[in-house]
Amino acid sequence: MSRRPIAVAVAALALAGACTMEQAYRQDERLEVVSPRERAEVRLPVRIAWKAEDFVVSQPAWSASAAATRGTEGDGYFAVFVDRPPLAPGVEFLSIATADPECKANPACPDAKYFADRGIHLTTQTELELETLVDRRRTDSAKDWHEATIVFVDDDSTGNGEIGEVRRIGTAAVTVRFVVERS
Repeated sequence: MSRRPIAVAVAALALAGACTMEQAYRQDERLEVVSPRERAEVRLPVRIAWKAEDFVVSQPAWSASAAATRGTEGDGYFAVFVDRPPLAPGVEFLSIATADPECKANPACPDAKYFADRGIHLTTQTELELETLVDRRRTDSAKDWHEATIVFVDDDSTGNGEIGEVRRIGTAAVTVRFVVERS
């Protein structure tokens, strides 16, 4: 048996593996922060704005304004995680609330306010205004650093349209770090 066909097969497999690895680690650049600039010094209220490409925003199933018809598969809206890491792709937001005794005691929990109180803001808009942020400085002379991470989310199509069934979709994420000027 000739070694040439084996060498060709090995080279083809290596090339196919390299293409797959490239696709697996390609950065999703559909999200871009418009403001504030990275490391900007800002005052409250802070307006975070972003652009999204190749993504059709749809109304959440849990919102009062949800349309009778939803967009195509892959449509969704945004979650902005402020001063906390985003959930992993595919994870339902309900996972945050299930271990929380406060939420277990309230049948209406979780709701949008529950998540916002924990630094998770769900929106169909491409901007979010934060009226207040916790002062994270350890001393008065330190800088008050914050960060916001924007991701794509949608409603779990197998659920019954409750807010806890929101889940992160895909790996797209963009983070901006900024300093809040305190007087």
